[in-house]
Amino acid sequence: MNNQPAAPPDGGGGTGSAVLGAALNALRPTSNEPLSPKQLSIFLQQLINDGDGADAPVLGRTQRRTLVASAAERVGSEAFSRALIEALANFRIKKSLPGFLADLGPTGISNVETVRAIFARFGLTESSPPDEHAVAHLFAGLLAVSPDDLGRDNVTNWSLLVRAISTFRPVTWPRAIRALDDLEGFRPLANADWSGFAAALLASSYDAPSTPQAPAVTGLWGPWNQKILQLTILSGLLGLDADTFSFAAVPGRRVVTSADVQRASTTIRQSVAACERATWNSLDLVETLALLAADQQPDVKQGVTHLLERFIKEAPELLLIGLVQIPEPWNPIHMELSQKLMSMFLSSAPGHQLVFHISYQTNRTFVLQSLVRSYLNNPANVTRIVDVAQDLKALPALLEARADPAKPFFFALDVAALASRREILNADLFLERLIHEHGTTFMRATLDFLSEKLKEELALQEQDASQQQQQQFVAPSVQTVATFLRRLRTHGESMSAEDIEAFKMVRNLALQLHPRLLPIRASESQEPGMEVASFAQEIHEECDETFGRMYKQELSVEDVVAILQRLKNSERTQDTELFACMVHTLFDEQRYIKSYPPTELRLTAHLFGDLIQHSLIDYVALGIAIRGCLDALRTQPGSPMFEFGLEALKRFQGRLQDWPQLAQALQALPPHSEVTAILNRAAQAPVTAEAVATTDSNGANRPAFTAVDPGAEPFGSEEQVEPDEEASDKVLFAINNLSPSNLEGKLADVRPVLTARIFRWFAHYLTLERCQLEPNFHGLYLRFLQAVGDAKLDAYVLRETLALAQRLINSESTVSTLQSRKALQNIGSWLGLITLARDRPIRFKNIDFKLLLIEGYDSGRLIVAVPFVAKVLEQCSKSRVFKLPNPWLNAVLRVLAELYQLPELKLNLRFEIEVLCKSLGVDLKDIQPSSIIRSRELLPPPQAQQPHLALQQQQQAIEGAPPTSEMERLALGARDQRRPPPQQQPSEQAMQAAGAYTESLSQMLQNLPHYIQINPQLALFQNSAIKRLVYVAIDRAIREIVAPVVERSVTIASISTRELVTKDFAMEGDENKMRDAAHQMAANLAGSLALVTCKEPLRASMVGNARTLFLQSGFTEQTFPEPAVIGIMQDNLELACSVIEKAAMDKAMPEVDDGLANAYSSRREHRQRGRGFFWDAGALTTSQYAATLPEGLRLKHEGLQPQQLRVYQDFGNFARTPSMGGGEDERHAAAAAVAAAASAASGTGGPEAITDGAYEEGGALTAQQSLDKFNQCVVEIEQLLAQAGPDEGITTLPQGHELRDVVRQVPVIASQSMNRDEAALAFSQKVVQLLFKSETGLARDVYVILLERLCEVSIKVAKEVTAWLVYAEDERKFNVPVTVSLVRAGLMNIAETDVQLTKLIMRDFKPAMVDFAAKLALECLRDPPCATRGQLSNIIEALERAAQQGKATATATQFLEELDGLKGTKADVGNAALREQLSFCFAEWVRLFQHSPNAEKSFIDFVTQLQAQGILKGEEISSMFIRVCTEVGVDSYIKQKAAGGSLATGIFSPVDAFSKMVVLMIKYHSDPAGVNHDQAKVHYLTKILSIVVLVLAQSHEELGPHFQQKPFFRFFSTLLHDLHVAESSLQTTYQQSLLAISNTLNTLQPSFFPGFTFSWMSLISHRLFMPKLLANRQHGWAAFHRLFCSLLRFLGPILRKAELQDTSRSLYRGTLRIFLVLLHDFPDFLAAYHHSLCDLVPYTCTQMRNLVLSAFPRDRRLPDPFAPNLKIDRLPEVSSPPLVLSDYEGALPAELKSALALWGQSRSPSSFPASLKDVLLRSGSGDEQEMGDGSWEPRYDVPMVNALVLTSAINTLEKGGSNALTGSPENDATLALLRGLILTLDPEGIYLVLSACANQLRYPSSHSAYFSLAILHIFGHAETTDEVRGQVLRVLLERIVVTRPHPWALLMSVFELLRGNAQGRCQMPPGMPNEIEGLLDHIRGGLGGSAAIGVAGAGGDAVTSSPAPGHAQAQA
Repeated sequence: MNNQPAAPPDGGGGTGSAVLGAALNALRPTSNEPLSPKQLSIFLQQLINDGDGADAPVLGRTQRRTLVASAAERVGSEAFSRALIEALANFRIKKSLPGFLADLGPTGISNVETVRAIFARFGLTESSPPDEHAVAHLFAGLLAVSPDDLGRDNVTNWSLLVRAISTFRPVTWPRAIRALDDLEGFRPLANADWSGFAAALLASSYDAPSTPQAPAVTGLWGPWNQKILQLTILSGLLGLDADTFSFAAVPGRRVVTSADVQRASTTIRQSVAACERATWNSLDLVETLALLAADQQPDVKQGVTHLLERFIKEAPELLLIGLVQIPEPWNPIHMELSQKLMSMFLSSAPGHQLVFHISYQTNRTFVLQSLVRSYLNNPANVTRIVDVAQDLKALPALLEARADPAKPFFFALDVAALASRREILNADLFLERLIHEHGTTFMRATLDFLSEKLKEELALQEQDASQQQQQQFVAPSVQTVATFLRRLRTHGESMSAEDIEAFKMVRNLALQLHPRLLPIRASESQEPGMEVASFAQEIHEECDETFGRMYKQELSVEDVVAILQRLKNSERTQDTELFACMVHTLFDEQRYIKSYPPTELRLTAHLFGDLIQHSLIDYVALGIAIRGCLDALRTQPGSPMFEFGLEALKRFQGRLQDWPQLAQALQALPPHSEVTAILNRAAQAPVTAEAVATTDSNGANRPAFTAVDPGAEPFGSEEQVEPDEEASDKVLFAINNLSPSNLEGKLADVRPVLTARIFRWFAHYLTLERCQLEPNFHGLYLRFLQAVGDAKLDAYVLRETLALAQRLINSESTVSTLQSRKALQNIGSWLGLITLARDRPIRFKNIDFKLLLIEGYDSGRLIVAVPFVAKVLEQCSKSRVFKLPNPWLNAVLRVLAELYQLPELKLNLRFEIEVLCKSLGVDLKDIQPSSIIRSRELLPPPQAQQPHLALQQQQQAIEGAPPTSEMERLALGARDQRRPPPQQQPSEQAMQAAGAYTESLSQMLQNLPHYIQINPQLALFQNSAIKRLVYVAIDRAIREIVAPVVERSVTIASISTRELVTKDFAMEGDENKMRDAAHQMAANLAGSLALVTCKEPLRASMVGNARTLFLQSGFTEQTFPEPAVIGIMQDNLELACSVIEKAAMDKAMPEVDDGLANAYSSRREHRQRGRGFFWDAGALTTSQYAATLPEGLRLKHEGLQPQQLRVYQDFGNFARTPSMGGGEDERHAAAAAVAAAASAASGTGGPEAITDGAYEEGGALTAQQSLDKFNQCVVEIEQLLAQAGPDEGITTLPQGHELRDVVRQVPVIASQSMNRDEAALAFSQKVVQLLFKSETGLARDVYVILLERLCEVSIKVAKEVTAWLVYAEDERKFNVPVTVSLVRAGLMNIAETDVQLTKLIMRDFKPAMVDFAAKLALECLRDPPCATRGQLSNIIEALERAAQQGKATATATQFLEELDGLKGTKADVGNAALREQLSFCFAEWVRLFQHSPNAEKSFIDFVTQLQAQGILKGEEISSMFIRVCTEVGVDSYIKQKAAGGSLATGIFSPVDAFSKMVVLMIKYHSDPAGVNHDQAKVHYLTKILSIVVLVLAQSHEELGPHFQQKPFFRFFSTLLHDLHVAESSLQTTYQQSLLAISNTLNTLQPSFFPGFTFSWMSLISHRLFMPKLLANRQHGWAAFHRLFCSLLRFLGPILRKAELQDTSRSLYRGTLRIFLVLLHDFPDFLAAYHHSLCDLVPYTCTQMRNLVLSAFPRDRRLPDPFAPNLKIDRLPEVSSPPLVLSDYEGALPAELKSALALWGQSRSPSSFPASLKDVLLRSGSGDEQEMGDGSWEPRYDVPMVNALVLTSAINTLEKGGSNALTGSPENDATLALLRGLILTLDPEGIYLVLSACANQLRYPSSHSAYFSLAILHIFGHAETTDEVRGQVLRVLLERIVVTRPHPWALLMSVFELLRGNAQGRCQMPPGMPNEIEGLLDHIRGGLGGSAAIGVAGAGGDAVTSSPAPGHAQAQA
């Protein structure tokens, strides 16, 4: 045995194989007896036993596993288990448990009992069960087994192990798995038994179902310490096939589930089904891998990278979705991986639909950021981005994203442009919303976006095909560009000048790139760039055919040009469409020119050049064409584009002289022989008149005005010299001192030296230095010249005047500066005075006035020419010769009259013309305007604002911008108004019609001011000058808008009429019938269309012009009365519209006559020939329905039948909108007076107003949209009313009820409508119908409220509704409950209703009417009444008359019987008739106050009248009058506020008038007895104020939370102001009046009237009340102290609450500001009343208390508290006590005062301090301090504590003797009392006592010094406990840490305390927090250094030093 080789540790080797073979043979089944368990046990002991030496095992692990498997197979698993269990006790086992289990293999353990036995063999029993760490060791050992020994089997049966372990005790499996991380050095093999481990995980997941716990796999998640171990385990598990293990099979969080996509598309659901089963579908796995990826260890990074690569390869969509779901923050690897995967799926990788669907649901922000990031990487990705956003329905969120901070809106705009192109976004609404939100910032960003996109696209087009690279952007479509420009254009008024220029540049780029934006059509009037030209298919086909024939050379270029000329001049719509299509096509082909063959290129260039040469295009299109040719010539010579430009230039070279700048641009090009030759020919050609009109050769030498020529020097070569100094001094001195009284004397002085040789010098001096600057002395200077009487001097003066006028009128400064223009006007006046006024003419050669005005019009200098001419002609009023009908004067005035009618003429120039006519005594309307201006042909239309417009256009055409003329006047509010082309010469008849139309319009506008209505309640607008501004604004608005509106309306109406009439009258031979029908139809169609088109733009223009005029007249934006102006313009809108309507009707009739002229003539000729029936073959052949019409409509040979003709006759009777009342008649009458033939319309009748695009208001609702929304609301209201109970009312509904919300929406919808009045009117009609059909009280209340709100929206509706309700004779109105509701709501005036009903009753005593009137009167008089008997007197009288005649109904009889019982009803109590009379009296005073220039003077007459009526005589009636005045003022405010009133509309006028009346009454009141007038005035004021208080109290009580405090505040503030104005008259009464107001305000204190709190606080701190009151120290201080205490008393409970609301916080801040004002301006007041104020300031408001205590008298100067040796008790000020005006003893009971005095004298009884606790406790106070509302209330009576401490100290100090100040604190009675209180009281009481002491630490005085020493004594006393020292420290420090100011003595006490601590005199309490220690150290540092602290900084010259240590925020 000893010679045998040793076996390996686990046995095996050759011997083992032999033994195994023998054992296996022994186990084979034989015929012998089977193997018993006993035998098998012995067998296993021998072969599996671990021994030593000779007993060493001979079998290795593989052999043992084979043996065990054979044995188990031989005897069966049950028998083998029993044998193994039996053998275990005898085994010698030296292996670990994992090793032993590995030897047995999975077949060795077949049940739980076997495993438990094996565990027991290794010491794991019930008493010592395996824990999580043991399990981890077991699993680690099994995973460490080499797979080489295992074959294909698992190490052991892992699942059975898990079950066996669980039988001992519950195991937390996640913790067991996580315990693997705690095993140091454990590294499982890469090919370990992972399938077995996976089985264990699965088994543990379903172990012990009755004990729910997390599955074992959760132990793998999260951060591990051994990351490489965690990674190895995960890698091993992920390497298993899906059938063996999948993370999707174990419980846990999933990345995706089918539930996530239940509503998704089929594709997404299929993708989820495929991903759901994948092992990667674990969110925990993804999260763990993301954590591991952040590790920097190389091994970990390599392992994670390998796993993630597998993940991306197998399931990238799961990885990305999982990463996105993980909450942020993310590590860099996580972020980078997510972004890369998102980029991959944005490239349409498989599964992208699933990724975006779930990612957007779980992490919307990341998805949007990824889309933005993709765009930033490549803007061309916007296409894919919009696709994704559309699928996700994420477009709105995407549009809110801001990609680049430098260009925040660029991404949103790019997305919006593409989305709009795909028609998934309304770009108009999107742009409108962002413009509304971001204003000009967004508008500028939009311009930058368009500019960049357009430039990129232009650059791309200019590149050759070989140079073009992949496009890096998506260009917006032409429709999108037009939408963007159009939306920006509508907000042009908000743009700055810079933005306007940018807009022009962008628009020019757009026009260059997209010629389809050019308005080529002759009828187009919109601005370029706003619309995309589109044409019908047949137009395109005809266009293509024409060009095709040209390119086939069937047509020459000249033929095509002739066709274009014919089409352009044609009136047929089809021809103009074809013309526009051909021009657009030609422009569009420019971009493809480079690819054209040579022949086609040459033909296209020739046609292009001919467009320019023959003026077939103009304005913008012309500029684009010239720019295109110039750009082509800039390309490489010889290229197709260059040849195109050269050929085109040759065709229009004849027009080069018209554009010198173009020639300059051509010269700047690289030299080219043919271009040079063209330029040379152009230079030699004669200059055209057109070129002369636009520019000069030199540019600046030609004067603007050639009509003024002073001529040559008079008297030829006669020598003129300068006078010597003596002579000049004498002349100048005489002129300087010249006056009417000394004229003769000065003339005598001057005559000797004023010789003929110096006449020119004198004339020059007189005109330049005197007449130009001194218009008031012109008459004096003329008298001087007349007195000199020398014709030569007059000639020189005239010549110098003309020369100066020539210089000024041509000076640029005169155009730009007001001063120069004024000088020119003065010269004009002087010129007229020395000529025309003296009946001397101004020669034509010197001034041609008509030419002067024409040149001013042409050059845009009318602002210079018109005033000059007017001033010259004004002097004709002094002439006898130059008066009308003087032909010369008449001719000039006619030109001025023509200029006056120009819409673009400025307002001030019109004023000049009007003033001229007035001075001449001429009515402007009597002057026949000339036609010089109208008939002249000017190249660009003249503009006053841009005199050099033509030069600008040419320069723009050459430099790249099209010469846009009117378009370039963007003004971003004016439309593009074009002149007809020169080719269209109007006929004589058309000119006559145009003249008649112009004359009619002028006449209407002149009559307009007589009919403009201005509300008489608007006092400001009763001024004639202001009225004039309103008139001019309306006139100007009409003139601005009338031309385009009428032109468009007439064109549409005339074409429609012509077509219809021609068809209908095809067999009618009477041209008169045809003409009448055409006139009826055309006039009414044109008028209606003009009306609906002009209303909204006219409203806006009227308000805009008014604003401009008011601002020019001295108003500012703040003072401009905008609401009043809007109301006035609204009132007169119908009137202005009627003028435009009449103008359209007048113009339509000649227009349609012109179109039907041939038809008229053919009928006349037919009648003259006398040939039977008329037959219009052309009309009948074009109508395909003529033969198929029914009998009633078919045409007859004899002409139209009467019933057919009635269709046209009814046009004149057409009513557009049914009216509900009689208010229509008044407007009709006014409109008819203005336009005699107009049918004044009250509104529009169509379903939707037709408005021009340039005038539409952004964001407004159309008529149809408004109506739809309103109908929805009505349906909801009816449904909610049906659901409500029968007894419910509007007052019982809660505030948030749905019915209330729907009712609120209706007026909002009406307000948002484009036509607010018409919408509100339509709504109100429907509401009235529903109201009278309503059957329940709730329905009536709802509809009445709706009607009220609609009346508030529109004044027009209010008039219409109230008029209909009162005056309409409709039986539907006879509904008593509804009528009563309307009366109560104020919608029906009871007085008017009384009169109207009486008329209806008296007409025929109809029973229904009598019955209704009786029921109504009865209801109105019953309690609660809504009318008085006096108000129904007419109805009562009518009913009584009906009874007398026997026509009374039963109801009427009953009413008359009950009438006596109703006499004493509440309605008549209070003398309603008297109140009404008093109201009228007050209304009269309000009128006088508003309109009288001197209210006080009017008051005298007013009071005299009141006295005569007896109103002011009796006490009762005078009180009634004051009450009525107050109530009327308040009610007026409430009503006007509800109607949208403001200060501009006089909302406070009645209140202001009442205040003024009160002050004047006080001023003029006297004592009837003549004893004391001052006292009588104050008594009278007190009486008035008491009545105001009663009215306020009643209103406060009745209205509750709806109480209106503003009118009362206005009354008191105005009263203070008016009293201040009258102070000098009132004298001593003024102060007494303030005291009376103070008493009144104290009555109104917030505690009694909380609704008046904020107004009350503003009043007591009013600048005319508080300072005036505090200036009166004797009486005012006490009065204000009372008011201020009332405020603090009200504020105290609020501030003690734990949390402040917004209102209470505002109240606190206001109070704090009042404290600051008092501290700064009235510190003496605060110092004197500090005690009572501190009583009322809550202890939580430390800063507020410091404000009080920091005050000191102004005559004091505080020492520096930081002085090193400063001692408070050594200061001289401590010898005097401070002034204390508070009643500090008032809080002490009498018994306590006596006891305190006894204690101060004898310090007895000794129990006195202890007995004070019960006295100081508040009655009923317990241990609870927290109140129900969250506020804190002290248990002690704080005022009593403060009074006790202060009274005791004052007694001690006043008594003298021994006290703390004299050095003997032990004998001080107050100190003894304080020490006793501290020993007796609880902590709260101690705190209050110490705070009372600290309240006296103020400025230097005996009190401050005493209490400072007292506090220091208490702190340093030996008996003082640490708790008390802490309390002392708290009281001092909490007043230090708040914001400044800090009381001086407080700082001194703290400093002294710290010095005493440093010197060892006192010790700080132990255990102080670190923050307190740090604070004290900081203060000590300040004491030792130079830091300064601010001390009590108000009221005197306090020394300033460093900031207080540890400043904190002020407490609330």
